[in-house]
Amino acid sequence: MERISPHRLAHIDSIRAIAALMVVTIHSSAAVVPVRPVAMHAGQVFDWLVQNLDFGRIGVVLFFVISGFVIPASLREGTRRGEFWVRRALRLYPAYWVSIALAALVHWQIAGSAWSPRVLLANATMLQSFLHVGDLEGVYWTLKLELAFYAGCYLLHRLGLLRRDWVPGAVALGWLLVFLFYLDYWNGPFPFHLGRLAQEATAHAGGGGVAHHAIPGLLNMNWGNFAAYFAAMFTGAGLRRWHDGTMSRAGSGLLALVLALWLGLLPVLWLLRNAQGADPGLISIFLAMPFAVALFLLLAFVFKLRGRVLPLIGAISYSLYLLHPLVLDEIAHLANLAGWSVLGRSTPLLLALCVLLSLPVSALLFWAVERPAMQWGRRWSRG
Repeated sequence: MERISPHRLAHIDSIRAIAALMVVTIHSSAAVVPVRPVAMHAGQVFDWLVQNLDFGRIGVVLFFVISGFVIPASLREGTRRGEFWVRRALRLYPAYWVSIALAALVHWQIAGSAWSPRVLLANATMLQSFLHVGDLEGVYWTLKLELAFYAGCYLLHRLGLLRRDWVPGAVALGWLLVFLFYLDYWNGPFPFHLGRLAQEATAHAGGGGVAHHAIPGLLNMNWGNFAAYFAAMFTGAGLRRWHDGTMSRAGSGLLALVLALWLGLLPVLWLLRNAQGADPGLISIFLAMPFAVALFLLLAFVFKLRGRVLPLIGAISYSLYLLHPLVLDEIAHLANLAGWSVLGRSTPLLLALCVLLSLPVSALLFWAVERPAMQWGRRWSRG
């Protein structure tokens, strides 16, 4: 595969920045308006747009498409077995462990109690859901999907399949079909409910508890939506092959079919389901995900944002993703102590303050932990 110089992909960091800021925006809005506003009142226009269009899901899907665009391209012929995993581990874990330590400190400061060693150690693995332990911070849930994607790419690489240009499109298509025909059996776009499963879903957790999911044995595994996220990752991998000019007609055809499902079928499904009964939550599935894919296409291939500010934010986006919930918690705690009720009523003000405080903290984590760890990973993986 042709190696693309880093400066030609600098605009991808701008997309990372937009994705991270969208996630920060949804969390700031949820802190002010905990429940999605049904009507767009004059004072809630911003929150209505942010929550009903689901900026958070758009940001997360953007991150996943970017992972697909970048990660498989790092697995090339001649890559040693340990090289990939050393680099990936040192890219993710050190900053993540620091965020866990900070989360424990913030929790102790605000709640006056400490998490158990078992919970902390389970979260330190990044696989806590598989160990039936909850996430210390809500944003951690995406990281296990990243690890699963890395494992899938590595397996395809070892089998010699990742170099075949049609494979990313085929895998993305497979995951999309799982998403479309399965999703979660209580709210799937194609409600092919098996009677027994539908009855079980109704009998537990008010219709659809994840503890009684059709794929048993795992905690907090929303496999329907996860299928869409894996499809987004492999869509990104296919787009990278197309970007690099290494795609055959078969690969291009598969990728075109995948994009048609993303950008054509899902919005149509939303129209059909919305005609049966308006449900703002459906926008999060049927419109937010295709919007994220379309936004990536636009920013990766048409309007390539570079400049200075967005790429800098994109470079620290992982730290920003990990730390902004802690900054929000601290702002809310201190505002409550000081009686600053205005922060609890104004999402734009809270968002601006959160970004203003999160950026320098995230930059510090990047320069002190992330960047050195990545440099060590590059050195050690060569040894």
